[in-house]
Amino acid sequence: MSDPIEKMLLEILRVAIEDERRAQKRYKRGALLAGDPEIKEMFNRLLAEECEHERKLTETYRDIKKRLGLKIFAEDRKDVVVVSEMNQI
Repeated sequence: MSDPIEKMLLEILRVAIEDERRAQKRYKRGALLAGDPEIKEMFNRLLAEECEHERKLTETYRDIKKRLGLKIFAEDRKDVVVVSEMNQI
C-alpha cells in the first residue's frame, strides 16, 4: 500500500478507536444503572466486546505507524483494557 492510503487508514483507525472508547463508556454506564442482572450482564458483555475491538484496532494502528516509520506518541501507547483482566461491573 502507498503511504497516502496508509495515512488515511491511520485516521480511520484513530476515529474507530475513539468510537470504541465512547461505546465502552455507554455500556459501563448501562451496567451501573441496570437493576436487572440479565441486563447488567448484557452490558458487561457488550463492554468486553468493545474493549477487544479497541485492542485490535490499536494494535493495527501501531503496526501501520511502525511500518511507515512514524513516531509512536504517548497517546498511541495508552494501554487498552485486556478483556480477561477487565473488572466487570
